[in-house]
Amino acid sequence: MPVSIKPDPTPPDRRAAGGPLSPDALDALLREPIVARLGTIDADGYPVIVPIWTEWDGEAIWLVVRAKADYAANLLARPKVGLSVVRADAADTRALILGRAEIVEGPGPLRGRAEAIARRMAVRYEGSDGDRYIDESLEWPRLLVRIAPERIVSWGDPGWHPRYR
Repeated sequence: MPVSIKPDPTPPDRRAAGGPLSPDALDALLREPIVARLGTIDADGYPVIVPIWTEWDGEAIWLVVRAKADYAANLLARPKVGLSVVRADAADTRALILGRAEIVEGPGPLRGRAEAIARRMAVRYEGSDGDRYIDESLEWPRLLVRIAPERIVSWGDPGWHPRYR
C-alpha cells in the first residue's frame, strides 16, 4: 500500500520550527546516496541497527542484502523495520521510515532486477568503482528486499518543534 505524502499547505515562512519536509524535499532526500541505518529485531527481541545502501523508487525503499548477514534472518522472521535517513552535512534534514520488509527475490546470485538495482546503488555510492564491486560479487547470495512504508516522519528545520517547548 503506497504511502501518501501530503504537502504541508502552510506557506514556508509560516511553518512551525521542526516541521516536516515537503514531498519534493523528502523525495530528493531519499534519492541521495546516504548510508541509511536499518533497524530490525533479532530472535532474542533486541534491536539490530546496520548501515545500508538504499534505492527509493518514489513508493518504496529497495535493499540488496547479503543473504548470510545476520539481519537477513531478522527480516525474514520479523518484517517490521525502521529506516533512518540523515543528511551528513545537515543532520536536521532527516526521515524515519517505518514499514514492512518483503523479500522479492532470492536468496541467489545477482541477476535481473536485483542486479540492476545493485548496480545503480553501487555506482551512486561508489562512483566509478561501483560496477567493479558488483562484477566481483555477482555470485554472492543476495536478497532483493522491498520496504513498503507504512509511516514516514521527516524533519527539515533545525528549530525545536513546539511540542518540545
